[in-house]
Amino acid sequence: MAQALPAEGLLHFGPKTADSAGPAQVRERTARDSRDREGATGPTGLREDVVVLDIAQRVKVNLEARGYAVVQTRLDEGYIAQRTRLDIAIAKGAAIFVSIHFNSNINQSFNWTEVWVDAEVTSTRAQSESIAGRVAQSQAPLLKNPNPVSLRMSEWDGKSGIPGVVYSGHDSPWTPEEEGKIYVLEHASDTRLMPAALSEVAHLSNATQESAFRDPAYLQQVADAISAAITQYLGQP
Repeated sequence: MAQALPAEGLLHFGPKTADSAGPAQVRERTARDSRDREGATGPTGLREDVVVLDIAQRVKVNLEARGYAVVQTRLDEGYIAQRTRLDIAIAKGAAIFVSIHFNSNINQSFNWTEVWVDAEVTSTRAQSESIAGRVAQSQAPLLKNPNPVSLRMSEWDGKSGIPGVVYSGHDSPWTPEEEGKIYVLEHASDTRLMPAALSEVAHLSNATQESAFRDPAYLQQVADAISAAITQYLGQP
């Protein structure tokens, strides 16, 4: 039960990814590969690592005000190795691992929210899906100029049966060559049980969405939505 988990959360936030080829000639920057440490960049140069750091710090303030202990794996714009992120979580006894990122695409009209889990980590799959579903549901109403790829998203959602929740690894719609596992999701429970979810809040490559992310009031709305989802999952500290 969520209520039995200690009041300890862990936030990780970009940068993340390398480009990966997908179907229908869509080439999208996603959270599959840690080799690219710069993260996504918006049409006018807004950087993922800067914005998600702002959001995560706001989430931390929100949760601490509600009595939770929150550990951040990144306090500045520097890169933290994925194994190090998990080592921090394990050392602090984190109950959950929530990673915050943005998507990007060469098709700048694309914009949707998605939250990733590794379905092959069966020991914490149900809990990870529960966190991811709540975060996806909280984020979706805040999207600016939403434009999902209907076929693709129906394929992804169909795997989990939870709107906005998608699977990494071999349970994803991509082949293993196109879609690798996300390290922090695959290994979060190697040492101790720690449900993990990785949120792609929106597409920073979408001009309307990038503009919204320049507004502190909007950033607070996003942080409030993520905070509410985490609080709903964990229950009272």
